[in-house]
Amino acid sequence: MNDALLDALEEILYPLDQYRDTPWNGGDVCEAVAALFAQYRPDAHLRQPVEDDEPALIDFDAVVAGLAALGIPAFVQQTGGGVATIYAGTVTGDRYQALAGPGWFTGPGWTLAKGYAGEFSVSSDDDGEGPYTETGIADPAALAAVIAAYVNSTN
Repeated sequence: MNDALLDALEEILYPLDQYRDTPWNGGDVCEAVAALFAQYRPDAHLRQPVEDDEPALIDFDAVVAGLAALGIPAFVQQTGGGVATIYAGTVTGDRYQALAGPGWFTGPGWTLAKGYAGEFSVSSDDDGEGPYTETGIADPAALAAVIAAYVNSTN
């Protein structure tokens, strides 16, 4: 391989490497391409995942159970593209008092929803038009309390 092609590959690999451990399983792609790249440019070092920087995961089913314990009806729904969203509170027309997410499904048939705490937010069911609250919380009971407070504030 010529140096220009290797330089181009390196420019592609560095940004791609950030997806090594994401839910879409980019790690398999990154590992295969990195192994091929290493054959031609052994002095290049791609970033390695740092175990301490693993994002905190939220168990959506545990959040729904926590909401139920607080008397708030809730469920997890697939809202398109495999995205998991928690619907909470009562419904008026076709709108719920609160939506929370996003996440993805790890089980068959849209089950076992998970999400990253750093991306999780709570908002009204308004097609993204209104304000939202980013929580940054991974603890299901604490998240349930935040969502319950949001639902109760809309009463």
